[in-house]
Amino acid sequence: MTVYFYYHTAFPTDTNERRAFCRVARLLYQRYGRDPAGYYLIANIDPWQDTALKGLTQLDALLISPQSVAILDFKSCFAPFDGRDLEGPWRTSDGHDLFGGSDRNRNPYQQAENARHLWSRYLGKKSNAYFGARPVDEEDVSWEKAWEHLQSYVLIHPMMHPDAQPPTAKTLEGNHNWFHLHSVEDIIELTFTTVSKHLQLAPVEAEELIRFALYAEPWADMDEILHVPIGSLFVYEPNRPLMTKQLYSYDEVTIGRKHSMHIRIGNQMSQVSGYHARVEVQQGRVMLYDAGSLNGIYVNRQKLDETQGLELCPGVRAFLGGKSKNACQVWFEPIKPLEHVPPTKKRLTFETNARPPTRNATPG
Repeated sequence: MTVYFYYHTAFPTDTNERRAFCRVARLLYQRYGRDPAGYYLIANIDPWQDTALKGLTQLDALLISPQSVAILDFKSCFAPFDGRDLEGPWRTSDGHDLFGGSDRNRNPYQQAENARHLWSRYLGKKSNAYFGARPVDEEDVSWEKAWEHLQSYVLIHPMMHPDAQPPTAKTLEGNHNWFHLHSVEDIIELTFTTVSKHLQLAPVEAEELIRFALYAEPWADMDEILHVPIGSLFVYEPNRPLMTKQLYSYDEVTIGRKHSMHIRIGNQMSQVSGYHARVEVQQGRVMLYDAGSLNGIYVNRQKLDETQGLELCPGVRAFLGGKSKNACQVWFEPIKPLEHVPPTKKRLTFETNARPPTRNATPG
């Protein structure tokens, strides 16, 4: 494996940031797990928990790839928002602001700008201290100048609403080309397209910085978290093959007719909205939420309250946009625990009387 996972401070259980981090980790593993180059993802770098990082800002994650280094900031948002103003608040359609991290930062762009300024200076100094001055020539720059190429990815989780209005290319032109606002699902596209000529760390440099500048340690059980599903989500449409999606403990899944949905419903199901429903795994419980759909969600022929979620237990089916059996249906089936197999009766053969080797016995 050439995708490595670390953490500075453990995420609280079942937080949006932890779910988003795990989703990014799985996407990176799926794409780069066999790549000969090294990718390093460090979780929750929190100065409040470490006096050695005093004066810096908390980072949800830092991604060190062969082509660049980027701060990752996760935002949980299910509503459309207007992010075209880099100076003012970013309002959502449900009357909230897309949070900027502190009162001083009115929006995620300002939060990213502040974090990038502080961390690029810190990492530039640390790199110079650990690795020595870089040979400055036509092809390279000093460590301090190199870290000015630090990128910032603000990733909306589980996805950016199709009607959201992020900053335009014109707004971000010039000195703002370090800022990227995308959905969590776009992390692979970002790693492909973001290339820094001056900030490309060798594996030994990345590992040194992770240990001695970020004070992080390996996330030992990440493999189990990423690859052990809790069950399967099923989505049925009349006259179409049954759709199945494995669910993991960190998953959030969107359902609707728009192309950007994780599970896309056919256009012939006109009673289903473009973004109709959202499934979220919360501490092992699989919850279904109405995402502000036009025709709602029905359970046992009763319409689900938009402000409440529905736990998808075995035997529970939700109907999207209508009550009839011809409506789109959603249900969940957990993985069954291994059935207990009673031991067979021992047969009296020479094998049953053979002694097992001692723990320290020499093989052969």
